[in-house]
Amino acid sequence: MTHTSQILQERIDRRIMRLQRRSGRFFRLRIGLFLLFLVGIGLPASTTLRVTVAAAAAAVFAGVAVLHRRVDNSIARHRAWKAIKHSQDARCELDWEKLPPAVPYPLPDDHPFAADLDLFGAASLHRLMDISVSRRGSALLADWLADPAPLRSTIRERQETVRALAPLVHFREHLLVTYAMVTREKLDGDAFLHWLRNAALPASIRWVLPVSLVLSALNIALFFLWGFNVLGPYFLVGILVYGSVYFLNTDVREVFLGTAIRLDDELGRLKTVFDFLERYPSAGRPALEELIAVFRREDERPSRHIRRILHDVVAAGVSMNPVMMVLLNLAFPWDFFFASRLERKRLVLEQLLPRWLDALHRLEALQSLANFAGLHPEYVFPEIVEPAAEDAESIERSSVLPEMFVDPDAALSRHSSLTASAVFNAKALGHPLIPKDTRVCNDFRVDSIGRIFLVTGSNMSGKSTFLRTVGINMVLAYAGGPVVAESLKVQLFRLYTCIQISDSLREGVSYFYAEVRRLRALLTRLDADEAEPLFFLIDEIFKGTNNIERHVGSESYLRALAGRHGTGIVSTHDIELTVLPEQIPAMVNLHFREHIRDGEMRFDYRLRPGPCPTTNALVIMRLEGLPVPGGGEGVKG
Repeated sequence: MTHTSQILQERIDRRIMRLQRRSGRFFRLRIGLFLLFLVGIGLPASTTLRVTVAAAAAAVFAGVAVLHRRVDNSIARHRAWKAIKHSQDARCELDWEKLPPAVPYPLPDDHPFAADLDLFGAASLHRLMDISVSRRGSALLADWLADPAPLRSTIRERQETVRALAPLVHFREHLLVTYAMVTREKLDGDAFLHWLRNAALPASIRWVLPVSLVLSALNIALFFLWGFNVLGPYFLVGILVYGSVYFLNTDVREVFLGTAIRLDDELGRLKTVFDFLERYPSAGRPALEELIAVFRREDERPSRHIRRILHDVVAAGVSMNPVMMVLLNLAFPWDFFFASRLERKRLVLEQLLPRWLDALHRLEALQSLANFAGLHPEYVFPEIVEPAAEDAESIERSSVLPEMFVDPDAALSRHSSLTASAVFNAKALGHPLIPKDTRVCNDFRVDSIGRIFLVTGSNMSGKSTFLRTVGINMVLAYAGGPVVAESLKVQLFRLYTCIQISDSLREGVSYFYAEVRRLRALLTRLDADEAEPLFFLIDEIFKGTNNIERHVGSESYLRALAGRHGTGIVSTHDIELTVLPEQIPAMVNLHFREHIRDGEMRFDYRLRPGPCPTTNALVIMRLEGLPVPGGGEGVKG
C-alpha cells in the first residue's frame, strides 16, 4: 500500500467513526422519542394535550428516522468505498487473496494463445484488470483479451478512449460504490434480456381485456339502474359472467404478477446504475459523454422508461393482497388492465434494453483497461505500426547474422540501422503479473518478418517467462490497453503459442502427441491465406521425447519455420541447435545465464545475444544433494 493510499484509508476510517457516533446519537434520540410518544398517550391530561404530544413525538421521530437512515447509508457507502480502495491496492500489489474472485471464461481447446499466457483464472490478467459490475462487461473484456484477430482501427480507437478515461478515478470508483450499495453480485443483463423476450402475456389478453371492460361498464350501469329502481338486480348476473371471465383467465394474472416481481428485482439494480450514468457530470469529457450518450437521449432515458414500468409494478403489488385483489377487480378489471399496460411497456423495454446494456458493457470493459492504466501510470500505450517494408527475402540477403558469434552487440546494432522500422521493438519490456520489485525488464527487437529467435539458457533462467512476457504484452497492446514497457512499437500479428501443453487422459493423448498436434496447427496457421503474419512463441520445443529425436525434430521444424509468413521465439535446452543460425540467416541466438555465488545459483534474468555458454541441470542436482559428479559453475554447451 502506498503512502497516499494509506492516508486515504485512514481518512475514510475517521469518517466512518464520526458517522457511527452520529448514528448512535440518532438511535438514542429515536428511543427517547418513542418513549415520549408512549408517555404522551398515557399522560393524565386532556385528550388534546395527549394527542399533541404524541403527534409531535411521532413527527419528530419520522424526521429523525430519515436523517438516521441517511447516516447509515453514508456509513455503508464509505465502507464500500474502503473495500474498493483495498481492492485497488491489491491490484497494484498483486495480492490475489484480496481481489474479487475470478470470473470463469470458457475457452476452446484450440485457442491460439489464451491458455499459455495466464489470461484467465485465479492469478490472471483478466482477474487483475476486471472491475465490471456486470457479467457481460467482464466477458467483453475477456473477449478483447482473447481476440485472435483484432483490427488496427479498433485498437487505436480503444487506445484513445482508454487514455481519456484513465484519469477519471472518481467516476470509476463512484460507479462501483453505487452498485455495491444494491448488491455484490454481478448484473446478468443477458439472462434478464433472454427472460424479457420470453415473458409475453398469454394471447388471450387481446380479447379478455376489452370483454372485461365492456362487462365492467355494463355491470356498473345495471347497478345504478337497480339503485334507481329502473331495473331489477340484473347486475348480479353480470357480476357472475364477469367473474367467470376473470377466473377462467387467471393465467393472465399469474403471468402479470410474475413479470412484475421479476421486473421489480432486475430493474431495481439496473436503475441504480443507469441513474448514475444519467446524472454524472460529463461536461468537458468528450470520451465519457460519447460512451454514455445513449443514457441521456430524451426519448431513451432509462429512468423515464423504468419509472413508468415501476408504476405498473406497484399496481401489481397492491393486487397481491387477497382482499385488495377482490376489491380492485370487482368493479374494474384491474389486473387485466395493468397487465396490458405492462405488456406494452415490456415490448418497448425489449427494444431499448439491448442498447442500454451494450453501452454499459462497452463502458465497463473500457473502464477496466482505463483503471489498469490509471493504477500504473508508468506503463505506456504501444504504437501499432503499419506493416514493415522488409520481408523474408530481405533477411536472406542480410549478411549481418553470422556476426552474432563474433561481436553480437555490434551485429544487432548494425542490423537495426539497416531496417527503417522494426515489426516489434520493445524497450524495458516486463511481465504485468510479476511484482514490480522483483520484475526484470528486457529490450527486444524484431526487425523483419521471417525472423526466428532461438533462446537458450539454464533451468529457471527466465526463458519461459520471457516468452510469456512478449505474448501477454502483445495481448494488452491489441486489447487497447497499456503495456509494461518504456516503449513498444508492434505490427499487427496473429499470435500463437505453444508453451503450456497438457496431456489428456480422457482422450488418451500423451504430452508429446499433444505438443505435436499443437505444433502442426502452428504450421497450418503459417500457411493460412491471412494478411497479418503469425507471431509464434514455442517453449522447450519437443521436450516430451528423447534427446536424439528431439534434436532431429527440432532442427527440421525450425528449418520449416524460417523465412515464412511469420516470426517468433523458440526456447530450447538443446544447445546443439545454436549452430543453426550459421546455416539459416533468418535465425538469431539469444540466451539467459546464471552464476554460482556462495554455493547458491543466482539468475539476473537478462536477455543476452548469442548462444548460452553453460547448462545447470547437474549443478541443480548437486546443490540439492543428489549423487552427481562435481564441477564448476556449469557444464559447457
